[in-house]
Amino acid sequence: MKKAEDFRKAFGPATPGFETVVKKTIKDLRAQEIKPAVKEWRRWRRPVFAMAMALVLFVGFVAINGALNPFSRTDRIRSEEESLYTAQPITTVLSMGAGQEEGDGEGTESVLTEEESIRIRLDEEAPGMSAKLFPVNQAYENQGLRVEVVSGYMSGTECCFVISVQDLEGQYTDYEAYPWFECDMAGFSGYSTSVLYENEAEHKTVYMYMPNLSNPVPTEDRTIKVGIKTYHMSRDTVVDLLPMLEQYGKDVKTAEQPKRLQLSGLANKFPAKDMKFLDYTQPLDIPLLGDVCLSGIGWIDGQLHVQYHYKGEPTYKGGSVTFSDTWNVWEYSSADDPDYSPVQWDENLDGYTEWKEFIYDIKPEEADDLVLEASVSIMEKVLDGGWIIEFPLKTVCPDVLEMDPEIEERLNGFMTGWSTQDYDGMLTLCDPEWQANTEDARQALEDLTQSATLLENRYKKITGTAEDTLRTVTCATNIQRPGNKLHTSFQLDIEVKKAADGLWYINPESLRIWTVTEDIRVEPVETGPIEELDEDFGNMNLDEREEKLVFDAYAQAKVYTKDSIGYVLKEDGTAESVKTSTCMPFRDEIIIPERVRDYIVTAIGTRTFDGYDVKSLTLPDTVKTISKGAFSDCTNLVYFRIPDGVSSIEDEVFYDCVSMTDVIIPDSVTEIGSEAFYNCRSLTAAGIPERTVSIGSYAFLGCDGLTSITLPDTLEILGAYTFSRCNGLESVEIPGGVTSVEKGSFKDCTGLKAVRLKEGIAEIGEDAFSGCGALETVELPASLLTIGDRAFRECGSMKQLVLPDGLTFIGRAAFMNCTGLEEIVIPESVTTIELHAFRECTNLTCVVKDGSYAKDYCEGNGIPYVVK
Repeated sequence: MKKAEDFRKAFGPATPGFETVVKKTIKDLRAQEIKPAVKEWRRWRRPVFAMAMALVLFVGFVAINGALNPFSRTDRIRSEEESLYTAQPITTVLSMGAGQEEGDGEGTESVLTEEESIRIRLDEEAPGMSAKLFPVNQAYENQGLRVEVVSGYMSGTECCFVISVQDLEGQYTDYEAYPWFECDMAGFSGYSTSVLYENEAEHKTVYMYMPNLSNPVPTEDRTIKVGIKTYHMSRDTVVDLLPMLEQYGKDVKTAEQPKRLQLSGLANKFPAKDMKFLDYTQPLDIPLLGDVCLSGIGWIDGQLHVQYHYKGEPTYKGGSVTFSDTWNVWEYSSADDPDYSPVQWDENLDGYTEWKEFIYDIKPEEADDLVLEASVSIMEKVLDGGWIIEFPLKTVCPDVLEMDPEIEERLNGFMTGWSTQDYDGMLTLCDPEWQANTEDARQALEDLTQSATLLENRYKKITGTAEDTLRTVTCATNIQRPGNKLHTSFQLDIEVKKAADGLWYINPESLRIWTVTEDIRVEPVETGPIEELDEDFGNMNLDEREEKLVFDAYAQAKVYTKDSIGYVLKEDGTAESVKTSTCMPFRDEIIIPERVRDYIVTAIGTRTFDGYDVKSLTLPDTVKTISKGAFSDCTNLVYFRIPDGVSSIEDEVFYDCVSMTDVIIPDSVTEIGSEAFYNCRSLTAAGIPERTVSIGSYAFLGCDGLTSITLPDTLEILGAYTFSRCNGLESVEIPGGVTSVEKGSFKDCTGLKAVRLKEGIAEIGEDAFSGCGALETVELPASLLTIGDRAFRECGSMKQLVLPDGLTFIGRAAFMNCTGLEEIVIPESVTTIELHAFRECTNLTCVVKDGSYAKDYCEGNGIPYVVK
C-alpha cells in the first residue's frame, strides 16, 4: 500500500516509543484505507515485537541467572582447520529503475559474497569497524547449533565481535531465537547486538555483538572468552480479537476483584475497589497459542475489557510468556488515546503472572471502527549450551603488550622492591656499571626514587626487539611521596640493559624523569572559591608543576579534600562527605573530623566509603545523616558506632560488611532501611532502639551471627525477607503493632526454635517462616485472620499447633512438608483452606469442629481428623 510504504520510509524502523506515532498516523488514514493500512502494518511490525521480547528476556534472565558463571565450562573448541569461515554468494537487489516499486519492472541485480554483505551492514551499524576487525574463526557446536566467533576488535573501551549462529539440522526453524551473548572482560556492563546477515537456506544468522566496556581493555597478554551462554526459543502469533468480541462481548459475566492484584501498566495504579472484572472463575479458555488463552472479552460499564490467562507451568524460571502489553496489543478507535490500564495477578502465588486484564476507554458504539489485535509469545525452549570460545586476546587486540619474559621477571623484582622500599634488593637488579661508577649507590637509588612508595604499576609498551641489548619499558604507575596525601599517576620510561652475563638490568638514571599523566580533577565552583589551602599544603613535598596543579584545583573547588576524603562545603556552613576520584586510603582506621576548615561535618554522603579497605571508622557526633550505601562493601570493617542524633539508617548503609561483628545503634534511630545490614554475616549484636518504627525489606538478610533480636513495641513495619537466612536466631517475639508479618520475613532461619506473635497481628504473609526446620513452638494471637501461602512450609520440628479462633484463611501449601506435625487444632471460623495446605504432613491429625469447613476439607482431601 503506497501510503503505508511512505509512512515507513518517513519514520524509519520501529522503536519502543513508536506506538503513538503509529496510532495517530493510522487514525488519519482511517477514513480511506483503515483495513489495508492495518494489514500492511501487521506485516512489518514483527521486528518491533522481537525487540520487545529481547528486552524482556534480557531483564528477566539477568535477575534470575546473573550469578551463574558461563565460563566455568570445559567446552571443546574446534580447531582452526575445522572452523574455517566459508563465504556463500548471495544475490541482492542494490538498485531499481527510477520510480519503480518492488515487483515492478526489472531491477539491477548484483552478487555479493557473505563477507561483503556483512561488511556493508556492519559499517552501517558501526562506521569504519569492518576495517578494524581481526579474523578469529573459532567455533563450538552443541545441541545442534554451531556458534562461530568470526572476527573481533578490542582497543581501549571499543569492542566488537562478529558471531555467526547456524542451526545445523534445521530443528529450530519454527522458533524466534534470542541468543544471550557473554564476554569475560572486566568492566563489562551489557551489550548491543544487530543482525548483519541471514541465510534461510542454511539456517544461519550472523550478529554484530558490541559489549559495553567501562574499563579499557588491559594490554597484558592473556586469553579472552567470548560467545553465547544461552538460547531462548519462542513462538508467537497475532490474533484478531474482533470475531471473539462480536461473539462473546455483548453478554459478559463479571466477578469481584481477584486477590493480590499487581500494579497496573501505564496507569501505575490500582483500579477502584468497586471495579468489576471479567469472570475469571468461568473463563472462556479460547486457545491463542500454547497455554495462553483468551479468558474473557466484552464491555463492562462502558469500557472494553480483554482478559488473558496463562494455564501452563513456566518453561523456565524468570517467566515463560509475554502477555499482550503496550508493545504488542495494537488498538485504534475514533476516540482520542484510550485509557490503557492493564492489571495482572498471580493466581498460584508462585511469583509468575497467570492473568492479565486490559481495560480500554472504548464504548460499544465505536466497535465498527475498532481494530483490536493481540500478539502473543510463549517461551518454549531454553538451550543452556555454553557456546563460549576462548582465544588469545592478542588475536583481536592490537594493543597487547608482548613483554620479553626475562625482562618482565627482572622488572617485577625491581618494582616489588620499590613498593616495599627494599633498596638493597633493588640494587641487585640495577646496572652493574652504574653501581661501579656511583659513590653511594644505595643513597643515589633512594634519591632517584624520591623515597616515594610505589602503589601500583602496569607495563604499557616496550621498544626494540629480542636482538637488542638496550630497550625501554614504559610503565603507568601510581606513586605516593613522603608527606604527600595525594596519590599521583606518572609515566616512567625505564631503560633495561643486557650485561655481559646475559642478564637484564635496570638503568636507575632513567628514573630521573617522571611524567604526570593524571591531573587532580575536582568539580567546578558552585559555592564560591576556597581562598586558602590545607594547612598541610606546605608539607606535601611537591615539585613546582604539581604544586601549581594542586593550588589551582583547590582554589576553584567546591569539593575540599582532606586525608583523601572529599567534602562538599555548603553555604549554610555544613559539610557532607562525598566519594572522590582520589585513591581510597589503605589504612586500618579512619576518623572523620567534626570540622573541615570552618564547616561542620553533618552528613556522610551516598556511597562515600563504598568498598574502602578499613577496619575502624569513627564518625563525630555532629553527623546527623548517613546516606544510602555510605559504608557498603567495607568488607574489613569490624566495629561501628552510629552517632547520637541520626534518625534513619538508610538503604544499603552496611551492605555486605561481612566482617562487622558489632554495631551500636543510638536511641535516636526510628527507621532502618532496606538491605541496611544485608549479608553482615559476622554481626553478633544489633540492638534495635525502642523508638524504631520500621525495618525495611532484606534489612538483616543473611546475618548468620545474630543469635537474638529484640523488636520494640513501637515497631509497625517489618519488611519482606527482613531476617531471612539469619540461621543463628533461636527465638523471636513480634510486637502487635506489626499488623502483617510480611513475605519471607524469617524464611530459612534454620536455627529458629520459638516464635511468639503478639496480639494485634492479623496476617502472616507467604513464606514468612518457610524453611525454619528447627521451629518447635509457635504462639499465635487471637487477632490473627490469615496464614499466607507456604507460611510454615518445611517446618519439620513442629509437633503441635493451635490455630486461634477468628482465623479465616489458610493459604496454599501453608504447612506443606511439616513432617513432624502430629496435631493441629483448626477453629470453626476457618472458611478457606487452599490447595496442598497440609501436603506431605504424613503424621498429621487435624482437630476440627463437627459441621465445620475444616472437617469437610479433611474429608475431601483424605486428611485424618478427630472431632472435638
